[in-house]
Amino acid sequence: MRCNYYICSPVTGPVLNCFLMILRFLLLYILLSFPCAAFSADSLKLVDSLRLLVIDHPDKVEKSIDVDIAAAKSSGDSFLYARLLDTRGLSHRNLGKYADAINDHKASYDIYNRMKNRRGMAGALNSIAIIMIRTDKYDDAVKYLNNALQFIEPTDSAMLNSIYINLGVCYDYTNKQELAIETYKKALPLVMAKQDDYGIGVVLHNIAVCYSVLKKFKEYEEYEHQAMKYQEISGNQDLLARILISTGSVYLQQQKMDKALDFFEKGGKVASAIESIELKEMYLDNLVELYIRKQDPDKAMEYVDKLNKLREEVYNEENSQAIAEAETKFNVALKDKEIENLKISKNLAVLQSERNALLRNVMAVIIILILIVFIALIRNYQLRKRNLALLVREKELIQKEKLILEDNNE
Repeated sequence: MRCNYYICSPVTGPVLNCFLMILRFLLLYILLSFPCAAFSADSLKLVDSLRLLVIDHPDKVEKSIDVDIAAAKSSGDSFLYARLLDTRGLSHRNLGKYADAINDHKASYDIYNRMKNRRGMAGALNSIAIIMIRTDKYDDAVKYLNNALQFIEPTDSAMLNSIYINLGVCYDYTNKQELAIETYKKALPLVMAKQDDYGIGVVLHNIAVCYSVLKKFKEYEEYEHQAMKYQEISGNQDLLARILISTGSVYLQQQKMDKALDFFEKGGKVASAIESIELKEMYLDNLVELYIRKQDPDKAMEYVDKLNKLREEVYNEENSQAIAEAETKFNVALKDKEIENLKISKNLAVLQSERNALLRNVMAVIIILILIVFIALIRNYQLRKRNLALLVREKELIQKEKLILEDNNE
């Protein structure tokens, strides 16, 4: 029932999302119009708006951010380019495309490294570590997080808080609860300094869960009680469900069945209200364990059936989504193929037209050349005929003169 702080998101309504989309396109216009304005406030606002949008709508960010990345790259703004790559990595991560996400975060790390931007390097490593946590590669995550700590300034409380919490999650899930508690406690004053009531509640709850695993129930109650206070201030229902189910689990360990059942039912009600599959699964799983301990096989089987039904619904929904995505990709590919065929047909028509035009031009040149040659032959024939006529006349005149001379001599 631990709460993974790094994946929790603030609530963003449709009005805010609409505003962020408008702001994004406005800032993109400014960025494209004035690409030389590196590190400008407008550019940073563009990234901030995308990083907010990626929480609830990673698909929208993934589809549109390539334009922003290309603009940042062409403008030569390395910092903006790296930040946008990081943001695209977040969209890939939230869509479950972990390989693509890692590639983007590694690319941003390389840029930050060339810029000697230590905070950027730490952020990129932290993002990669989160993906390692999501894929249950906790040892790899710890390596990335410890490496990130080397680049963080002691005064950078926000980044230190994020890394300490993620380290605590790694230690927690690898049964190193003492080390997890120590790490969470390093994060606690940092998140308190931010006055983030929800974040404080999450860290306190995670510490409490570690104590419950160690069966230190007194410490568990102390920290969980504090966590509940901050949950009430923040009003976060996800955290409330986790605290209730976790408390029920502790009572179950202590064989206090009625109290455990009461907390499980309250937690399950909240989980259903917020439609959290993860929390509903926790609720049903704990009820199965409770009725097994109460030696009530009928009730245990009832909740086993409900648990299997829930998992089957999730499986069917995921399959339906996968089929729908596959159909969409197929239709898009088919449409692209049709467009490509049309382009090929158009290109063939253009080539045929150009070929016909070339043939006409060649024929015209040949005809013109034939006419020129024909005219030249006619002129040459006429000239020769004229010269021949002159030659005959000249011979006749010479003959006449010769006769006249002969007559005169006689």
